[in-house]
Amino acid sequence: MTQQYTAEDRIRGAEGLLDLEFYEDAAAQYRVLAQECPDDYRVWLGIARIQSMNFTQHSAEVQQSLDRAVDCAKTVDAYNDLQETAGWYAQLKPFAYARQVTRQLPDTEQLAKIKPLRVPLSTEQGVKEARDVSRLKYLKFLLVFVIVLGLPVGFIVSCSEGKNPIINAIKGEEVQDVPAPSQKPSGSNQQEETTTPSESEPATEKAECPYPAPRDNISKGMDGDKVRWVQWCLNDAGFSVNETGVYDDATESAVRSFQEQYAIRIDGIVGPETRAQFLALLEA
Repeated sequence: MTQQYTAEDRIRGAEGLLDLEFYEDAAAQYRVLAQECPDDYRVWLGIARIQSMNFTQHSAEVQQSLDRAVDCAKTVDAYNDLQETAGWYAQLKPFAYARQVTRQLPDTEQLAKIKPLRVPLSTEQGVKEARDVSRLKYLKFLLVFVIVLGLPVGFIVSCSEGKNPIINAIKGEEVQDVPAPSQKPSGSNQQEETTTPSESEPATEKAECPYPAPRDNISKGMDGDKVRWVQWCLNDAGFSVNETGVYDDATESAVRSFQEQYAIRIDGIVGPETRAQFLALLEA
């Protein structure tokens, strides 16, 4: 019985062939993947790696493949993966989904020609006093508005509860104050629990992660302190994982559940966006 490989498995296998520089075997894999998965950015990124021999040779076709990969990127993690893989080779165009757009800086020469506006001291003092007077008028208007609106509302509420003295005087009724009950109901025999400050439990401080935060992507098959950092963060977020230091199936499954909970692209890889969410939880 032959084993059926998914497109995800074939993409990872082709990437492994590229890492080993088996370009002919990888090219055969990517020709099939380009037909089956034309919207996956990793396919076009792999084709660019083949065309440039892992970004060692310059070619216009490589830039076209990278542009196609940017168009297929759906998340910030995917775009950052493209930047890290291509590196110095090419300048990628802005993120297609407008979440990362480079802004053009102003011309410094034009800024240098702009002279600051000089306001006399007397004018500054006059502006400050005018603002104070305007603020005071606004507060007075707000106070009057609250009083005018609150009196009718209070009158209506008191009438609805039968406690308005004017209405009761017209009707000839007297309002008697109901004394507060001095005893508890007979059915309540429970004693109130009193706690002194000495009996209260001290507040526990949140433990700090003993492992340094990594800066690169972390995926299945890796090991070391950076994997222990991921496992520690997962446990801190409520996902029970053994801190073995090995990125195994259980760790990948917990990462996918974490990404699903925080609306991150579910790929089982701890990329920049996933690491940022971990750090945000640690600093909370």
